[in-house]
Amino acid sequence: MSVSFNEFMYVSQESWMAKSNKDLKEKIRAEDLKYFVEPGLEFNPFLTGESTSNRLPVIGPKTIPGVYIDILDSHEANLMAIEMLSGGTASLAIAVDEKSDFDILFEGIYLDMIRLVLVVKSGFEEVRQHLDTFFKEHNTDFPKEIIIKSEKYIKGFKNAVGNLKSDLSFQKRLNLAASILNNHVGQGLENLTIEISLKQDFLAQIAELRAIRILWANILNSNNASFYPLTIITNIDTCNQNIKDKHPLIAVNFMLMSAYFGMSDIAFGCPVSEEKEMARLSLNIQHIFKEESLLDKVKDPTAGSYIIESLTDMMVENTLIIK
Repeated sequence: MSVSFNEFMYVSQESWMAKSNKDLKEKIRAEDLKYFVEPGLEFNPFLTGESTSNRLPVIGPKTIPGVYIDILDSHEANLMAIEMLSGGTASLAIAVDEKSDFDILFEGIYLDMIRLVLVVKSGFEEVRQHLDTFFKEHNTDFPKEIIIKSEKYIKGFKNAVGNLKSDLSFQKRLNLAASILNNHVGQGLENLTIEISLKQDFLAQIAELRAIRILWANILNSNNASFYPLTIITNIDTCNQNIKDKHPLIAVNFMLMSAYFGMSDIAFGCPVSEEKEMARLSLNIQHIFKEESLLDKVKDPTAGSYIIESLTDMMVENTLIIK
Protein backbone atom coordinates (compact mmCIF):
# COMPACT_ATOMS: atom_id res chain seq x y z
CA MET A 1 0.00 0.00 0.00
CA SER A 2 1.43 3.35 -1.02
CA VAL A 3 0.48 6.71 0.41
CA SER A 4 0.63 10.01 -1.45
CA PHE A 5 1.19 13.11 0.63
CA ASN A 6 -1.17 14.87 -1.78
CA GLU A 7 -3.97 13.00 -0.04
CA PHE A 8 -3.45 15.11 3.07
CA MET A 9 -5.19 18.47 3.27
CA TYR A 10 -2.82 21.43 3.34
CA VAL A 11 -3.04 23.47 6.55
CA SER A 12 -2.00 27.11 6.31
CA GLN A 13 -0.20 28.88 9.13
CA GLU A 14 -3.26 31.09 9.67
CA SER A 15 -5.70 28.19 10.03
CA TRP A 16 -3.24 26.33 12.28
CA MET A 17 -2.95 29.32 14.61
CA ALA A 18 -6.72 29.90 14.57
CA LYS A 19 -7.32 26.29 15.65
CA SER A 20 -4.63 26.66 18.35
CA ASN A 21 -6.26 29.85 19.67
CA LYS A 22 -9.57 28.02 19.90
CA ASP A 23 -7.94 25.15 21.81
CA LEU A 24 -6.11 27.59 24.09
CA LYS A 25 -9.48 29.23 24.96
CA GLU A 26 -7.92 32.69 24.80
CA LYS A 27 -5.77 32.00 27.90
CA ILE A 28 -2.80 32.81 25.70
CA ARG A 29 -2.69 33.66 22.01
CA ALA A 30 -0.74 31.52 19.57
CA GLU A 31 0.65 34.69 18.01
CA ASP A 32 2.34 35.53 21.33
CA LEU A 33 4.15 32.22 21.74
CA LYS A 34 7.89 32.37 21.16
CA TYR A 35 10.66 29.85 20.68
CA PHE A 36 13.43 31.63 22.60
CA VAL A 37 17.13 30.78 22.41
CA GLU A 38 18.69 34.11 23.36
CA PRO A 39 18.06 37.77 22.52
CA GLY A 40 18.02 38.07 18.74
CA LEU A 41 17.23 34.37 18.29
CA GLU A 42 13.52 34.01 18.90
CA PHE A 43 10.48 33.48 16.70
CA ASN A 44 6.95 32.16 16.66
CA PRO A 45 7.10 28.33 16.53
CA PHE A 46 4.11 27.97 14.19
CA LEU A 47 6.22 27.34 11.10
CA THR A 48 5.38 25.95 7.67
CA GLY A 49 7.37 25.38 4.51
CA GLU A 50 6.84 29.02 3.52
CA SER A 51 8.67 30.08 6.70
CA THR A 52 12.07 28.86 5.50
CA SER A 53 14.36 29.81 2.65
CA ASN A 54 14.28 26.40 0.90
CA ARG A 55 18.06 26.36 1.11
CA LEU A 56 19.95 23.47 -0.46
CA PRO A 57 21.17 20.83 2.03
CA VAL A 58 24.32 21.76 3.92
CA ILE A 59 27.28 19.65 2.88
CA GLY A 60 29.07 18.10 5.85
CA PRO A 61 31.15 15.05 6.72
CA LYS A 62 30.29 11.86 8.52
CA THR A 63 31.09 12.46 12.18
CA ILE A 64 33.67 10.20 13.78
CA PRO A 65 33.89 9.50 17.53
CA GLY A 66 36.80 10.75 19.58
CA VAL A 67 38.23 10.62 23.10
CA TYR A 68 40.30 13.36 24.74
CA ILE A 69 43.03 12.05 27.08
CA ASP A 70 43.94 14.85 29.46
CA ILE A 71 46.96 13.06 30.99
CA LEU A 72 50.46 14.49 30.56
CA ASP A 73 52.37 11.40 31.69
CA SER A 74 53.36 9.81 28.35
CA HIS A 75 53.23 6.22 29.60
CA GLU A 76 49.84 6.57 31.30
CA ALA A 77 48.44 8.45 28.31
CA ASN A 78 49.67 5.73 25.96
CA LEU A 79 48.01 2.97 27.99
CA MET A 80 44.76 4.91 28.07
CA ALA A 81 44.95 5.68 24.34
CA ILE A 82 45.36 2.00 23.47
CA GLU A 83 42.45 1.09 25.75
CA MET A 84 40.18 3.67 24.10
CA LEU A 85 41.30 2.57 20.63
CA SER A 86 40.37 -0.96 21.63
CA GLY A 87 36.99 0.47 22.62
CA GLY A 88 36.45 1.68 19.08
CA THR A 89 37.39 5.34 19.04
CA ALA A 90 38.43 6.65 15.62
CA SER A 91 40.10 9.80 16.91
CA LEU A 92 42.27 10.78 19.86
CA ALA A 93 43.08 14.10 21.42
CA ILE A 94 46.06 13.88 23.75
CA ALA A 95 47.48 16.53 26.06
CA VAL A 96 51.20 17.14 25.53
CA ASP A 97 53.88 19.54 26.75
CA GLU A 98 57.63 20.04 26.38
CA LYS A 99 58.29 16.96 28.58
CA SER A 100 56.24 14.55 26.45
CA ASP A 101 58.14 11.54 25.11
CA PHE A 102 56.60 10.72 21.73
CA ASP A 103 58.38 7.36 21.43
CA ILE A 104 56.49 6.28 24.54
CA LEU A 105 53.28 8.19 23.79
CA PHE A 106 52.83 6.76 20.26
CA GLU A 107 54.03 3.21 20.97
CA GLY A 108 51.60 0.69 19.51
CA ILE A 109 49.45 3.42 17.91
CA TYR A 110 49.11 3.45 14.12
CA LEU A 111 48.97 7.20 13.49
CA ASP A 112 48.00 6.81 9.85
CA MET A 113 44.80 5.01 10.87
CA ILE A 114 43.32 7.61 13.25
CA ARG A 115 42.61 11.33 13.46
CA LEU A 116 44.96 12.76 16.09
CA VAL A 117 44.72 16.09 17.90
CA LEU A 118 47.62 17.16 20.10
CA VAL A 119 46.59 19.64 22.78
CA VAL A 120 49.72 21.60 23.62
CA LYS A 121 49.56 22.65 27.28
CA SER A 122 52.92 24.43 27.29
CA GLY A 123 56.18 24.64 25.36
CA PHE A 124 54.76 24.83 21.83
CA GLU A 125 58.14 25.29 20.11
CA GLU A 126 59.68 22.42 22.06
CA VAL A 127 56.75 20.17 21.19
CA ARG A 128 57.13 21.05 17.53
CA GLN A 129 60.85 20.25 17.58
CA HIS A 130 60.29 16.95 19.39
CA LEU A 131 57.63 15.96 16.85
CA ASP A 132 59.90 16.82 13.92
CA THR A 133 62.68 14.75 15.48
CA PHE A 134 60.32 11.82 16.14
CA PHE A 135 59.10 11.61 12.54
CA LYS A 136 62.59 12.09 11.07
CA GLU A 137 63.92 9.26 13.22
CA HIS A 138 61.07 7.07 11.98
CA ASN A 139 61.75 8.07 8.36
CA THR A 140 58.29 9.41 7.69
CA ASP A 141 56.72 12.74 6.88
CA PHE A 142 54.60 14.57 9.41
CA PRO A 143 51.09 13.06 8.98
CA LYS A 144 48.68 15.56 7.46
CA GLU A 145 45.83 14.30 9.61
CA ILE A 146 47.51 15.37 12.86
CA ILE A 147 46.05 18.61 14.23
CA ILE A 148 48.06 20.74 16.62
CA LYS A 149 45.76 22.65 18.93
CA SER A 150 47.34 26.00 19.58
CA GLU A 151 46.48 29.63 18.95
CA LYS A 152 49.68 30.04 16.94
CA TYR A 153 49.71 29.00 13.31
CA ILE A 154 52.81 27.24 12.03
CA LYS A 155 53.17 26.38 8.35
CA GLY A 156 52.86 22.67 7.73
CA PHE A 157 50.71 22.11 10.80
CA LYS A 158 46.96 21.87 10.74
CA ASN A 159 45.88 24.17 13.50
CA ALA A 160 42.78 24.64 15.65
CA VAL A 161 42.88 28.41 15.47
CA GLY A 162 39.54 29.01 17.13
CA ASN A 163 37.89 27.65 20.25
CA LEU A 164 34.27 28.68 20.71
CA LYS A 165 33.57 28.34 24.43
CA SER A 166 30.21 27.12 25.71
CA ASP A 167 29.72 30.11 28.02
CA LEU A 168 29.52 32.53 25.05
CA SER A 169 26.19 33.26 23.38
CA PHE A 170 25.51 31.75 19.98
CA GLN A 171 25.66 35.19 18.39
CA LYS A 172 29.07 35.96 19.91
CA ARG A 173 30.37 32.55 18.88
CA LEU A 174 29.17 32.96 15.31
CA ASN A 175 30.71 36.41 14.98
CA LEU A 176 33.95 35.06 16.42
CA ALA A 177 33.84 32.16 13.96
CA ALA A 178 33.22 34.55 11.06
CA SER A 179 36.17 36.70 12.14
CA ILE A 180 38.44 33.63 12.33
CA LEU A 181 37.27 32.39 8.93
CA ASN A 182 37.76 35.81 7.32
CA ASN A 183 41.24 36.24 8.75
CA HIS A 184 42.21 32.75 7.68
CA VAL A 185 41.14 33.29 4.07
CA GLY A 186 42.81 36.71 4.09
CA GLN A 187 46.12 35.09 4.97
CA GLY A 188 45.76 32.55 2.18
CA LEU A 189 45.92 29.62 4.57
CA GLU A 190 44.20 26.44 3.42
CA ASN A 191 44.15 24.32 6.58
CA LEU A 192 41.61 25.49 9.12
CA THR A 193 40.17 23.78 12.18
CA ILE A 194 37.63 25.26 14.57
CA GLU A 195 36.92 23.67 17.95
CA ILE A 196 33.45 24.16 19.40
CA SER A 197 32.39 23.40 22.96
CA LEU A 198 28.85 22.09 22.61
CA LYS A 199 25.99 24.00 24.24
CA GLN A 200 22.96 22.35 25.81
CA ASP A 201 20.32 23.88 23.51
CA PHE A 202 19.90 20.85 21.24
CA LEU A 203 18.14 22.48 18.27
CA ALA A 204 20.15 25.70 18.33
CA GLN A 205 23.42 23.76 18.56
CA ILE A 206 22.59 21.81 15.41
CA ALA A 207 21.69 25.05 13.67
CA GLU A 208 24.95 26.70 14.74
CA LEU A 209 27.07 23.90 13.29
CA ARG A 210 25.15 24.11 10.01
CA ALA A 211 25.40 27.91 10.01
CA ILE A 212 29.19 27.84 10.38
CA ARG A 213 29.53 25.70 7.25
CA ILE A 214 27.25 28.08 5.35
CA LEU A 215 29.28 31.07 6.59
CA TRP A 216 32.47 29.34 5.45
CA ALA A 217 31.07 28.84 1.95
CA ASN A 218 29.82 32.45 1.84
CA ILE A 219 33.20 33.82 2.95
CA LEU A 220 35.08 31.77 0.37
CA ASN A 221 32.66 32.97 -2.29
CA SER A 222 32.94 36.64 -1.26
CA ASN A 223 36.74 36.37 -1.43
CA ASN A 224 36.70 34.51 -4.77
CA ALA A 225 38.66 31.76 -3.03
CA SER A 226 38.77 28.12 -4.02
CA PHE A 227 36.73 25.82 -1.84
CA TYR A 228 38.61 23.68 0.65
CA PRO A 229 37.40 21.81 3.72
CA LEU A 230 36.75 23.28 7.13
CA THR A 231 37.38 20.84 9.98
CA ILE A 232 34.98 21.26 12.90
CA ILE A 233 35.87 19.56 16.18
CA THR A 234 33.24 19.44 18.91
CA ASN A 235 33.87 18.74 22.57
CA ILE A 236 31.98 18.75 25.85
CA ASP A 237 33.21 20.82 28.77
CA THR A 238 30.32 20.10 31.19
CA CYS A 239 30.81 16.36 31.76
CA ASN A 240 31.39 16.61 35.50
CA GLN A 241 28.43 18.87 36.22
CA ASN A 242 25.10 17.62 37.51
CA ILE A 243 22.86 19.65 35.22
CA LYS A 244 19.49 20.43 36.84
CA ASP A 245 19.90 17.48 39.21
CA LYS A 246 20.13 15.01 36.31
CA HIS A 247 22.95 12.62 35.63
CA PRO A 248 25.47 14.42 33.41
CA LEU A 249 25.32 11.65 30.80
CA ILE A 250 21.74 12.68 29.99
CA ALA A 251 23.01 16.09 28.87
CA VAL A 252 26.05 14.47 27.22
CA ASN A 253 23.74 12.25 25.12
CA PHE A 254 21.94 15.23 23.65
CA MET A 255 25.07 17.28 23.11
CA LEU A 256 26.82 14.45 21.28
CA MET A 257 23.68 13.84 19.24
CA SER A 258 23.65 17.50 18.18
CA ALA A 259 27.26 17.09 16.99
CA TYR A 260 26.19 14.21 14.73
CA PHE A 261 23.08 15.96 13.40
CA GLY A 262 25.18 19.12 12.90
CA MET A 263 27.84 17.13 11.01
CA SER A 264 30.95 17.96 12.99
CA ASP A 265 34.07 16.18 11.69
CA ILE A 266 35.07 14.81 15.09
CA ALA A 267 32.98 14.61 18.26
CA PHE A 268 34.88 14.28 21.52
CA GLY A 269 32.86 13.06 24.47
CA CYS A 270 33.84 13.34 28.12
CA PRO A 271 37.60 13.69 28.58
CA VAL A 272 39.79 11.12 30.32
CA SER A 273 41.72 12.46 33.27
CA GLU A 274 41.90 10.39 36.43
CA GLU A 275 38.36 9.03 35.94
CA LYS A 276 37.80 7.13 32.68
CA GLU A 277 34.29 5.72 33.15
CA MET A 278 32.47 8.79 31.84
CA ALA A 279 34.74 8.85 28.79
CA ARG A 280 34.08 5.17 28.12
CA LEU A 281 30.32 5.61 28.44
CA SER A 282 30.19 8.67 26.19
CA LEU A 283 32.24 6.77 23.60
CA ASN A 284 29.72 3.92 23.77
CA ILE A 285 26.94 6.44 23.23
CA GLN A 286 28.59 7.46 19.97
CA HIS A 287 28.80 3.82 18.88
CA ILE A 288 25.04 3.58 19.39
CA PHE A 289 24.54 6.72 17.29
CA LYS A 290 26.62 5.29 14.46
CA GLU A 291 25.92 1.55 14.53
CA GLU A 292 22.31 1.41 15.73
CA SER A 293 20.76 4.82 15.05
CA LEU A 294 22.85 5.40 11.87
CA LEU A 295 22.97 9.15 12.51
CA ASP A 296 25.97 9.56 10.20
CA LYS A 297 24.38 7.83 7.21
CA VAL A 298 22.26 10.77 5.99
CA LYS A 299 23.54 13.97 4.44
CA ASP A 300 22.29 17.00 6.40
CA PRO A 301 19.84 14.89 8.45
CA THR A 302 17.90 17.89 9.80
CA ALA A 303 17.30 19.52 6.40
CA GLY A 304 13.56 20.15 6.12
CA SER A 305 13.13 20.71 9.86
CA TYR A 306 11.43 24.11 9.82
CA ILE A 307 12.66 25.17 13.23
CA ILE A 308 16.29 24.17 12.62
CA GLU A 309 16.21 25.67 9.12
CA SER A 310 14.79 28.91 10.57
CA LEU A 311 17.41 29.01 13.33
CA THR A 312 20.15 28.36 10.77
CA ASP A 313 18.88 31.19 8.54
CA MET A 314 18.68 33.62 11.47
CA MET A 315 22.17 32.74 12.64
CA VAL A 316 23.64 33.25 9.17
CA GLU A 317 21.73 36.49 8.54
CA ASN A 318 22.65 37.97 11.95
CA THR A 319 26.37 37.21 11.64
CA LEU A 320 28.65 40.00 10.49
CA ILE A 321 30.85 39.02 7.55
CA ILE A 322 33.61 41.49 6.80
CA LYS A 323 34.61 41.41 3.15
